Amino acid sequence: GGFDGASIKPVAAYQVPFAKAVRDGADIPTMAVGLLGDVVGAEAIVTDGEADFVALARGALDDPNWALHARHELGAEDYDLWPRQTNRVRERDRSLGLRSFQGS
Repeated sequence: GGFDGASIKPVAAYQVPFAKAVRDGADIPTMAVGLLGDVVGAEAIVTDGEADFVALARGALDDPNWALHARHELGAEDYDLWPRQTNRVRERDRSLGLRSFQGS
């Protein structure tokens, strides 16, 4: 906002190249923003060195447990970081065979 007539189209990860340019040019840690709700894509941004952090807004508003769901999508098989009150999620996933639950 604030620039009338800007031609940047807001598509997924559209601001990541800016974060990388600042990171590379100024040699400082950067945070990528801009429609980054995809777990695998967000992980790749950090892993590939395009940014040091990923900021979520809409994704976190839509799913307050986004980080916990992302952790599972990326391979975590325990529920150690989940609030105790969400034990039903673990039991549901166990009964539906959605996780292997080794060590939990």
